[in-house]
Amino acid sequence: MTQPESIRTFFERYNAALQRLDVSATAEFYSLPCSFIGNAGIVVQQERDGLESLVAGLFGRYRAINFGKAEITALRAEILSAHLHQVRVHWQLNAIDGSALYDFETIYVVANFGNGHRITAVIVVNEAERYKALIQQIAGERTFIGKLPK
Repeated sequence: MTQPESIRTFFERYNAALQRLDVSATAEFYSLPCSFIGNAGIVVQQERDGLESLVAGLFGRYRAINFGKAEITALRAEILSAHLHQVRVHWQLNAIDGSALYDFETIYVVANFGNGHRITAVIVVNEAERYKALIQQIAGERTFIGKLPK
């Protein structure tokens, strides 16, 4: 299997764990320590409990928006070295009823030092903003009944 094919297979398996909202199975795809980088700052998870807590928090946010499915709509892997890839994934989240929730991109640094691929760093490109916009939309829809006040 070529490197890009093995990366795609890795992310398909990762996505299967996400679909189930399985905290433990999802955490298996990460190497510790792992860095999570976004507009709010940098979080480095050193231990499995911290990683699982972070993943559980994400899944809690997904449950709050009636998450049903995540789809990989695009994946681009770039070889950085013999052991490292940078992988840009475009995700589409859908609700339980199949309707679109939002799409976003995430960049992953994936390492393979002989024990299979593992995510070592995550750059959250725009998911936080897309999630916040959806929550604001949902809150607005629930706040007013009938015509909006002037």
